[in-house]
Amino acid sequence: MNQTTNRAKILYNKEAEEALIGCILIHSTATFLDIEEIGIEPGDFFIEKSGWIFEAAKHLHEQGIAVDMVTLPDELTSRGQIISIGGASHLTQLLNQTPTHTHAVDYARKIKDYSNKRQRLEHARRLAAAHDNESTYAEILKQASETVTKPNTKTTWTLKELLAAEFTDPEWVIPGILPLGGLAILAGRPKLGKSWLALQWVLAAGNGGKVFGEPVRKCKVLYLALEDSPRRLKSRIKKQIENDPGVIDLENIHFEFTWPDLKDGGMEKLTDMVARNGYELVVIDTISRAANFRQKEVEDVTGLYDPLQRLAMEFGCTILLIDHHRKPAGDITDLIDDVSGATGKTGVADTIIGLYRKRMETVATLKATGRDQDEKELAVKFDKEFCCWQYLGEADEVARTEGRQEILDALDDFGGETTLTKLSNHLSKSKSYIHKVLCKLETEGVVEQPQSRGPYRRTSCSPGEQGEQGEQGENNNSFDDTQNYSNGHKNGHLQPYFDDFEPPSEDSGYLNYYSHYDD
Repeated sequence: MNQTTNRAKILYNKEAEEALIGCILIHSTATFLDIEEIGIEPGDFFIEKSGWIFEAAKHLHEQGIAVDMVTLPDELTSRGQIISIGGASHLTQLLNQTPTHTHAVDYARKIKDYSNKRQRLEHARRLAAAHDNESTYAEILKQASETVTKPNTKTTWTLKELLAAEFTDPEWVIPGILPLGGLAILAGRPKLGKSWLALQWVLAAGNGGKVFGEPVRKCKVLYLALEDSPRRLKSRIKKQIENDPGVIDLENIHFEFTWPDLKDGGMEKLTDMVARNGYELVVIDTISRAANFRQKEVEDVTGLYDPLQRLAMEFGCTILLIDHHRKPAGDITDLIDDVSGATGKTGVADTIIGLYRKRMETVATLKATGRDQDEKELAVKFDKEFCCWQYLGEADEVARTEGRQEILDALDDFGGETTLTKLSNHLSKSKSYIHKVLCKLETEGVVEQPQSRGPYRRTSCSPGEQGEQGEQGENNNSFDDTQNYSNGHKNGHLQPYFDDFEPPSEDSGYLNYYSHYDD
């Protein structure tokens, strides 16, 4: 409740503080239940008298006494505060200007958010003042890590409370893929395009752009580009923002090209930077360059990842680590097991994202899973013109669409009719995969199997009609690979490869959607 600095005066919301008091006067029981998990305390109020009123009301509520225009003035009188807050008439004013108590959670979140920002500002001020005193500086830094934005959450619930509670939807850095708050890993095989994807997300987040057609909430970003030089990164950025009028904020993204080892001063520096600047997205590219640790030793991994995860949760930011996939074992992929090193990495992380592309394939699969999100698989393709990843559609739908045309073309190679076994051998695909696609084509009337276990053949319509029917089917269920969905760029043809990328020497594990089938 410090009201002395000009900077702090903008870090509060008078209307939210007064409206929350009004909500309590309208329906104290419902309001305190709704805001309990946010952990509002009297000290979170910037306006001192609002903090006094809240403290008195909370005391009455905890004593099982209803808060109203009789009990609250009496409690404030007993505390000697009724005159200082403006008398009972001030409470009446707050009650009359608040139409309903149903928005109490929104008011409480605003109050808590501003309180956290004021704490960050105070820690940054104290850190700057104590920078030359190592012991004092370390102590303040520890306090910042331990106190700033740490949620005062409800830990005990009755069944009635749990069923009645309303929880807000999670916030996203990248919609549907990367949540706000927590430790995340983006992994893939070498030379696959992970850093291009990370840079694409950084530019979108820092400027409030779009990723895969979805708008991204603008936030402050710190990018540790530890495998790049300033010259090289500038070249990459210019390729991605060329002809993009949406990139206008040049101060919201900060880049660092060297960093102390995270196990030798780097973690403290990172905490300091987040506390000072309020970053909501921190990208470390790559984690192996940021810390010297034994990646296959669980103790080393958890000793590094645990502090990063705590830092992300306590400051309400997302820390994204760029990592590698181990060499694939066949076509089976697993988001958790594929991350190189000890399983402690994925055990600590809140979100796991994997980029997969089979050798010599042009379409990649982006997979994501996490504690608070369902697993999803997206088909993406690299656009050589703008050096960014394009969204093609859901991975299984894209795979089925591509497989559909592949099988129709193979049937044409056999004169319009052939067996399941010959198709399987011709395309080097499993019979299970071929059979499932053929069944789909049968339901569409594009192919037929006159006899059980007999050959499949194109339907008797003319080739022109077949082409129109197939094309229409694809348009209804597929995608337009010339449309740019990523970051507001103009449409452009998607090139199959890009010059400075090398195809993986091993199969990177592109998803085989169909299960194995035995005759």
